[in-house]
Parts: sequence; structure tokens; C-alpha cells
Amino acid sequence: MERLWQINLELENTMSALLHDRDTLAVFARELGYAAPGERFIRIVGLGGYQQPVSAAGEVAFASRPQYIPNTIVMIIALFTGITILVSMLIFDVMKSLRGRIE
Repeated sequence: MERLWQINLELENTMSALLHDRDTLAVFARELGYAAPGERFIRIVGLGGYQQPVSAAGEVAFASRPQYIPNTIVMIIALFTGITILVSMLIFDVMKSLRGRIE
């Protein structure tokens, strides 16, 4: 019953959006292949399958929790990167000075 109530609520919201929001109506019409006066469609065939939009027009979008790397891990990676660069530069400098002595 809860799921049916939720579906009914979504349908009522969609109907309300179609009745009162011209932009939502235009998006639904374009999804069905209709165009506004003066518009023309160009359909390119053979470039892959048709992809459905991620969400339907008028559908409520909820923000998800962002995923991030903790600050301490970023600092540790930066520290090791800096140490690696420093060691590489020291090795390069030592090899350069050894070549100078041999020649």
C-alpha cells in the first residue's frame, strides 16, 4: 500500500508539473519526439544505441552525500610525493657530479 501511495503521489506531482510548468511540458514533448513551431530535429542513426535520460522530466532529484578523501591521507600522499621528488633530484645531482669527475 505504501508503494502504491508513493506511485500515486509521483503521478500527481508529474500531472501538476505538466499542467502548470511550461518547461516540464516542453521536455516531455521533446522526449516524445514533438518540436516547437520553427524547430527542426536532426536524428543521427548508427552511432550507438539510444540512451535513456538519467531521470525523467519533473522528477525530484535528491542530493547524495559526497565522497571525499580525508585530509590526513592527502597530506601523507603529498609528503611521500615530495620526498620521492627530493630523493630523485639528489640522485640525479650525485650522478651528474660523478660524471663530471670521470670526464
